[in-house]
Amino acid sequence: MAELLREVFSTPNIEKLAARVKNSYKPFDCEAFLADAVKNQKENNYGLRLEQITDSLYKHLPSDYETTLPILIKSLTDELEVTEDFKFRNVHFINLAQGRYISKYGLEHFELSMNGLKEMTKTFTAEYDIRYFLERYPSKALNMLKQWADSENVHVRRLASEGTRPRLPMGRRNQQFVKDPEPIIPILEKLKNDPALYVRRSVANSLNDISKDHPDMAADIAERWINEGFENSEWVCRHAMRSLFKSGHKKALSISGFPEPEGINVWGLNIKYTTLKLGDKLEFTFVMDNTSEKELNIMVDFEILFVKSNKKLSPKVFKLKKTVIKPGEVINLSGRHPLRESTTRKHYTGRHLLRVMVNGRRSAPAAFYLQA
Repeated sequence: MAELLREVFSTPNIEKLAARVKNSYKPFDCEAFLADAVKNQKENNYGLRLEQITDSLYKHLPSDYETTLPILIKSLTDELEVTEDFKFRNVHFINLAQGRYISKYGLEHFELSMNGLKEMTKTFTAEYDIRYFLERYPSKALNMLKQWADSENVHVRRLASEGTRPRLPMGRRNQQFVKDPEPIIPILEKLKNDPALYVRRSVANSLNDISKDHPDMAADIAERWINEGFENSEWVCRHAMRSLFKSGHKKALSISGFPEPEGINVWGLNIKYTTLKLGDKLEFTFVMDNTSEKELNIMVDFEILFVKSNKKLSPKVFKLKKTVIKPGEVINLSGRHPLRESTTRKHYTGRHLLRVMVNGRRSAPAAFYLQA
């Protein structure tokens, strides 16, 4: 994954950027720019490649920021059309170089740079670079983003939400909003039922970010939205509470229709192979019954407690099944999980634990040994 990600800044994509800049500014020396932009490319990771492209633009464009910014804006790719299943494509990432130029060399030009990011976000996203301005100009930048939440442009509306996310993946944390998310709630309120899924997903992701530091606040907001019953309230709130579900937050589960699992028993948790190596699959079975007199909606997850480098255990929850269990019903369930290396997880040798979770309640654990 890391190898694929850095290839969004491949030589062919940088050459296309150079051609667009040349078309916007005839004195631009494409060959000199490319020589600098691709230097040590094989060794450089995603972040280093982006910084090198940005610095190469700075080196080969006019030193006057007010002269250069219009050149960069003009050299962006076309505005993206947003459909219901819209996703960013790798070819769009190259526009991050213009955004990074703005956040790196344009911090002293608030109005000019913010409007530049407003244009840039229409061609990819300015969610990463807007954060530098929120740090430098917290009140001014936030007030402008609140205005952008009313924009007719879907990309600009999304930036109002995505740019203020407290814990944006791959982006700088908005520490002010990690500590106190109240200032961004009006933006989320305004956009929670946006006509575009692209924007609603951003709102849900932002509330999910909030839930990691302020779980009760996030659950209270979700409860209020569910009670309001706006068109997309159920989807937005369930997506927003996914981390709360995994942590077993009682209120989040209850307001989503998954009450305390009274009378639900999990037993017979059995791991097929208790000694495993990297590349194997963890396979397990268990039985669940309902001894109560009520039918219950249940959310069944499983939790693996992974051994870390310090030999301590670190839990990670995975989804398994949502179903209804009737009074007196007995259900046989099974699950599997591949044990392989990824960019987000390194495995270590040792005794791991497995638990089943039903509406947030954890079962007794079963153990397996992983040889990493």
